[in-house]
Amino acid sequence: MKKGKGGIDYSEWSYDKKRLSYSNFYQEQSDNDNYYDAYNANQSQEQDYYNDDNLYLDRNYYNALPYTKSYKPKLKKSEIITAVALLLTGFFITVFLTTLLAQGLNIGHLLGKLNKAETKKTQYYAVQLGAFSSESQALTASEAIRELGGGGYILVDGPYRIIAAVYPEEQQAISVMANITQFSSEKYIITVPEIVMNFTDKKVKEMVEKSLSQWDTIYKRLYNHSIQLDKAQITEVAVLQDLQLIYDDLYKHLNEYDQLTKDLSRIEHIYIKTGLKGLLTTLKSLLNIRSNAQLSSDLKYAYTKILIDYKNLANQLNR
Repeated sequence: MKKGKGGIDYSEWSYDKKRLSYSNFYQEQSDNDNYYDAYNANQSQEQDYYNDDNLYLDRNYYNALPYTKSYKPKLKKSEIITAVALLLTGFFITVFLTTLLAQGLNIGHLLGKLNKAETKKTQYYAVQLGAFSSESQALTASEAIRELGGGGYILVDGPYRIIAAVYPEEQQAISVMANITQFSSEKYIITVPEIVMNFTDKKVKEMVEKSLSQWDTIYKRLYNHSIQLDKAQITEVAVLQDLQLIYDDLYKHLNEYDQLTKDLSRIEHIYIKTGLKGLLTTLKSLLNIRSNAQLSSDLKYAYTKILIDYKNLANQLNR
């Protein structure tokens, strides 16, 4: 290895003789032309980016992102009115609920849930003596049956049914039907739902339960009196005296019930008190009879009416 002045080896720095030849001049010229073409193309591309509003930073172009100012629409007048109305409605509902709860209304009832803890059905067995398509025929048959000591109550549920008597036990009705030969008879079942209602106020709950028990209790009292009269085990005077006691007790109970619930708005109280007033009217009609000879028939008519009225009340409360 040869060394020049200063001890540096230049052998690795020798020229490429081919690149210094005459023919390579044109090659170099061609390289220069290609460079200028590439440069011009790059400049044109940069101008396009510039025209497209792109951002040039640190020798690089960045795509411009669209920018829109956020806009919050103003509330319309109708929307403001609706919002205020909803707020006021919520306020009044709150006040309304508070008032009703203070009156003893069960919240479950307000939400549409029935305030009946349970519904039992009691069946009574009537002896029917004929069913007619016209009212005039039914009235004629009713009078004939009353003359024979039957109730003669006309029950309309399609045909006009003539009810002679109603018994708490099915076998009792069957035995009576077996002894009837003058008329064709058949059994007719009266189904009365017994309503047990829930109230937040214990006193109101007990008062309602006592009120709803009046129909069945009085029916049984009148039924027993009719049986005793038919068997000559009691006098008409004794029966009328007991009827007066029944009337007085019921009248007192109704006043107590009315006093306890006078500030309560539940519709059930109105239904029940109206029913109790009807029950008093039925008892009053018995006390005002002119002839004791038909007292047994009047008792049968009255207790049948009491059961039918109670059935209608129960259906009303079940709605």
